[in-house]
Amino acid sequence: IDSNSNAGMNILLAAVNAVSDTKCTSLETLVLLTEIFEKIPNEEVRVAIKICFINLRPFIKDVEKLGEILIILLDSNQTVVRRLTLKILKQFDEIIVSNIERIVILASDPSDLVRKQTLKLLYVYFKYQKKFNMENFEEIVLNYMPLISVSLDDKHVQVVVQALKIMEIFKVKIYTNMFHLKLEELED
Repeated sequence: IDSNSNAGMNILLAAVNAVSDTKCTSLETLVLLTEIFEKIPNEEVRVAIKICFINLRPFIKDVEKLGEILIILLDSNQTVVRRLTLKILKQFDEIIVSNIERIVILASDPSDLVRKQTLKLLYVYFKYQKKFNMENFEEIVLNYMPLISVSLDDKHVQVVVQALKIMEIFKVKIYTNMFHLKLEELED
């Protein structure tokens, strides 16, 4: 397909939509989608692939393998690829949780849009941990406080807003601990 022609782009868009409509989730198809996503510099096609992944979400069986494929795209030298990959990843809690160390590297990305999107994933990660890993939640929070502090000083408002949303999740845990400490002091 000639990716520089309108006809070529229309065929590609139709193919992506067909994958979405037929719920085709074979590994070969998913790999091909990620390759097109990275190599074809067309915003419309990339957005269509992003939507396709989101539509296929309930039907993808091997989420771990998909995670391996998508995480590689975070190393792309194209800002739009990194940003849209993060948007796709936002649909997959399991991939976020198992790859959080790799994902948070992008919190210092040159692009404010990528930094904002990274913090959105970190928010999903903390919500997940708070729900399923409450006993270690405080320790997890402390590990990421330096990163959140840096984000709160970001020159882009949207990045700061995302950092504040994360702080909102921490608040309950922090206040609860302060309350218990107060009770202990009173008991003493």
